[in-house]
Amino acid sequence: MDYSQEQFLKMQNTLNQSAAYPRYPQDYYMSELGYQRDYERMKQMYPEQVRKLQRIVEDECDQLEYAGSFMFDLSPDRLLLRRLCDRIYQRMENPGPEYRDLIQVMLYQEMYQRRCRYRRCTGW
Repeated sequence: MDYSQEQFLKMQNTLNQSAAYPRYPQDYYMSELGYQRDYERMKQMYPEQVRKLQRIVEDECDQLEYAGSFMFDLSPDRLLLRRLCDRIYQRMENPGPEYRDLIQVMLYQEMYQRRCRYRRCTGW
């Protein structure tokens, strides 16, 4: 082996171990999928009425999941969140007054999950 091949192999080995070329993107992607699968499994255990509500909450959050959305603001506006909760409440079939608090909790939890995923995937 001549000098140039030895240098090439040494440089290649160094690059593979350096921070400039991290080896974790696939592992990171797989862990993100694991988080999502676990979250979905837990949601399957919700009571039927709550699962219906969860679908409405997810639909509303899907519509808000874009760059620049208030959902990703450092401190989301309480008035906008309250209006969003009211819109979800109106979309429910036969809602009772006890669902208002549940809607808020489920909306904030869903937003938290999406904000965490957004931070992990984009670096905030």
